[in-house]
Amino acid sequence: MLPPIPNPGKIICAGMNYRKPYPVDGIAPPDPGNIVIFGRHSDTLVGDGIDLECPKGEAADTFDFEGEIVAVIGKSGRFVSPADALQHVVGYSIMNEGSVRGWMKHSVHAGKNFHASGSWGPWITTVDEIDDFSSLKLETHVNGKLMQSASAAEMIFSLSELIAYISNLTPLNPGDIIATGSPDGTGGSRNPSVFLKPGDCVEVSVDRIGTLKNHVGN
Repeated sequence: MLPPIPNPGKIICAGMNYRKPYPVDGIAPPDPGNIVIFGRHSDTLVGDGIDLECPKGEAADTFDFEGEIVAVIGKSGRFVSPADALQHVVGYSIMNEGSVRGWMKHSVHAGKNFHASGSWGPWITTVDEIDDFSSLKLETHVNGKLMQSASAAEMIFSLSELIAYISNLTPLNPGDIIATGSPDGTGGSRNPSVFLKPGDCVEVSVDRIGTLKNHVGN
């Protein structure tokens, strides 16, 4: 299955948007003083049910999962206020924002843009079916084991704040997508680390949206 929008105009991801102890049972670092964002290329994300591409060489040693809630833009906007921000959202979806931790030490862009390393889908649930974005609960399972569990209310910066911030940087257009950040419990945050390997199954679920499921290919 293809992603709900095969080639989004922009794929903008929020980083460090949940409080994450490191390691997972440690002390949470200070909150970032500002919103942190980065971009992904469309060919880094496959659709529901399509195998993720396991990186080659040493990059395969730190291939990680990141469950996230996605907002899909349906109305153009520039210099949007937080109060008006949600009027620009047409619906919500799910992302496994796959990352190669070792290459993130080179640059965030490198670690976040391996081909077919992540996924999004399985569809877009329209805003009329979600009365309160902040109440959405996300869970990530790897091979059936619960790894991440959080609600959108736990985000450091709200979706409205993200949209307003991004719209000051660049115009938002219908079909752009915003990944709102990944909560605690990723493989790299654990001690010992739990990174993905060929054959693993990653399922990211959000209530009232659905489940995004992918296996890691060879």
